[in-house]
Amino acid sequence: MFNFEKKNILNRKTHEQSRAVLFRELATLINSGVTAVRALEVVSEQTEDKVMKEVLESITAHVEMGFPINRAFSKHPNVFTYLHTGMIRTAEESGTLHCILEQLAQFEERDLLFKRKIRAALTYPAFVIFVSLGVVFILLRFIIPAILSTVRDVDVTGIALTTRALLAVSRFLENPWGFMIIISIFLMWVLLARIYIATPQGKFHIEKVKFSLPIIGKYLQKIMVIRICSLVETLYRAGIPAMDALRIAGEVIGNEYVKENVFDIVSERIREGDGIARAMELTGAFPQLVTQMIAVGEDTGKLGFMLKKVTDIFAVEVECGIQQLTSLIEPVMITGLGVFTCLILLAAFLPIYQVIGNIKI
Repeated sequence: MFNFEKKNILNRKTHEQSRAVLFRELATLINSGVTAVRALEVVSEQTEDKVMKEVLESITAHVEMGFPINRAFSKHPNVFTYLHTGMIRTAEESGTLHCILEQLAQFEERDLLFKRKIRAALTYPAFVIFVSLGVVFILLRFIIPAILSTVRDVDVTGIALTTRALLAVSRFLENPWGFMIIISIFLMWVLLARIYIATPQGKFHIEKVKFSLPIIGKYLQKIMVIRICSLVETLYRAGIPAMDALRIAGEVIGNEYVKENVFDIVSERIREGDGIARAMELTGAFPQLVTQMIAVGEDTGKLGFMLKKVTDIFAVEVECGIQQLTSLIEPVMITGLGVFTCLILLAAFLPIYQVIGNIKI
C-alpha cells in the first residue's frame, strides 16, 4: 500500500517537460490496449523525474483503490491543473481517454516549445545586461580608483563635477561597508518586491502594469491571446462546451488581471446571450482579426479549427516580433555601454590633463 503521508508530495511541483512526456506515453500505451493502471505503472517505472515518479505512484494507488482517474490526478493540483483533470473527466465519460491524452500531450508540447523560443530570444539581451553591469562595476571598483590615485592628493582648482562624483562613487565602492550596503539594499528590495507580488493585490497590480508597458506590453497581450485561444481550443476539441471551456481556461491561465478583465466579462456577456466573438470584442483585449476568425468559426461550426489557426498565426507573429526587437536592442545596448564607458574614462582622465596643464616648466 502506498504511504501518502510519508511521501508528502501533494504540494510539490514537477517540470513541464515531464508532464508533456507523461501524457504522450500514456496516450501511446492506452491506445495500444494497455490498461490505465498498467500504463501508469510503466510510465512511473521509466520516468527519471523523482517528483513525477512519486506523483504517478500516488495516482496509481488511488486508481487501484477505485478512484476515477481524473480524481486521482486532481489530488496533485501543483502538477495537474483544472485543464488536465477536466479533460480527463470528459475522456472517461466519453470513453476516449487515449484521444484526450494525445490532445493534452500536443498542448503541453506546443506550449513548452513556444516558451523555449521566447526564452531563447531573450537570453542574449539578458546576458549583455549582466556583462554591462559587471564591466561598470569593475571600472568603478578597480580601474577608476587606480587612475584617480595619481591626482587624489593634488589640489586641482575647478575640478569637474562629473569627476568629483565619480571619485565619490569609487571611494564608496572601495569601502567594504559601502559594497555591503548596496548588496543589502538590493536584497531587501528584492525581498519586499517578492512579498508584495505574493499578495493578491500586488500580483494583480504587477500583471496590470506589465500589460501597460510600452512595446513589451503589446507582445504580452499577444502572448495572452495565444494562451487563451490554445487553452479554449484544447478544451473545446475534447468535447467540453465553450462556456465550460472558458471557465476552466480562466482558472488555469494563472493571471488574475486577465481573469477579471477578460474571462469574467466574456462569461457574463455569453450568459446574456452574446456569441463568443462578440463577447471577446467587448472586452477590448482581442485584436479584430481574432474576433473575426472566431465569429467565422461560430458561424461555420469550426470553432476549434479557427482557435487553432489564431494560435498558430499569433505564435509566429510574436516569435518574429521578439526576434526583431532583440536584434534592435542588442546594438543599442552595446552602443550605450560603449558611450557610458567612454564618459567614465573621460571623467577619470580629465583631472590628469588638468594637472599636466598646471605644471609650469
